[in-house]
Amino acid sequence: MSGEFRNCIHYFKTIAQYNLTAVNNSLASFLSLHHCNIKKYKMSDKKLAGLWIDTQKAVVVKNHDAQNAFKFFLCSPVKAIIQHGNSSENAGNNAEQTNKAKFFKEVVHLLTNSEEILITGPGTIQEELKKHLHDTAQFKDLKITLETSQQMSDEEVLETVKTHFNA
Repeated sequence: MSGEFRNCIHYFKTIAQYNLTAVNNSLASFLSLHHCNIKKYKMSDKKLAGLWIDTQKAVVVKNHDAQNAFKFFLCSPVKAIIQHGNSSENAGNNAEQTNKAKFFKEVVHLLTNSEEILITGPGTIQEELKKHLHDTAQFKDLKITLETSQQMSDEEVLETVKTHFNA
């Protein structure tokens, strides 16, 4: 691929966040003129999201806002509330469940309008989040892929999600 062609692709992808439909049409025309595989370069208009989650933090990456899909970006990390020193085991368990529900609610808010989600992280928290999502009417039929991974930096999460969705 020539440097000029790479620069054109980069230009089209950069401005995509402003007008995805027009850019996709222009990019498709440009690529077809150069006999390229359009599917390989076309940006998705599907609203996708992915996240790395453990019991203390979630890092969410998505390619959309409420209305439009564009390039993937990092959202601000969601931190779980960790409560210590409860008077009884029962009170501690109740506080833990309440805090987990609040944590999941904040994560779910960032996933609103997503059509497909990748959830990765250590342990079983990703399975708990998947169950929580499928128990929510809005996400009942959502396609969710689970993976297991160790601690990742925010940039590693971004690259993992982009790779998963071929973006």
